[in-house]
Formats: sequence, structure tokens, C-alpha cells
Amino acid sequence: MTAYNWNILELTEQDGKVKSVKYRCEAFTESHKVATEGNWKFRTAYDYSKDLSEHQVVHWLEMDTQEGDRHLIKTRLDEQLAALENAENRDPPWKVETFKVKL
Repeated sequence: MTAYNWNILELTEQDGKVKSVKYRCEAFTESHKVATEGNWKFRTAYDYSKDLSEHQVVHWLEMDTQEGDRHLIKTRLDEQLAALENAENRDPPWKVETFKVKL
């Protein structure tokens, strides 16, 4: 099961309305973690107040990035996690081998 952790890094307020946000979202499973950072301009501006919480802004962002049954940001993170789950991990060819001491 994938879990998501959202952070709102900045928001743009104009005329008492929140117009856009800069966000960071991490998606993680038991074995992998990926993250993305971006800017989102809201389709509809939301009222700004000094009591505004990060949780509320994340809720707005999640609603605004939903298209039908597809969440635009989460879908891309899920695709990256799936790619990691199905990949064979190897050292890159340029990695220098080091010796290991066995006792």
C-alpha cells in the first residue's frame, strides 16, 4: 500500500485569495520511496485567512489535481514506484570496486 506525505512549501496570495502553491509530495511503500516538488495554479482561487492550515491547503490541492478517477500527481508517483518495484538493482558500470576485509 502506498502512503503519501504532502508539504506546502509556499503559497501565493493575492487580493485575499490563494492562487497557487509550491508543494512537495513523497510516496512510499515498505521498500521504496519517491518524491516530487512542483507548483500548482489553482483552477479556482480559495479564501486566504490567518487561520489557514497546511492540511486545508493540501486538501484543496488534492481536489484540484483530481481528473475523474485519476489524481494527476499521485498517478505519476505510483508509476515511479511501480518501475522501482520491477527493476533489477545493479551498481553502475563506473562505480569503483573497493576491497572488503574478511575476518
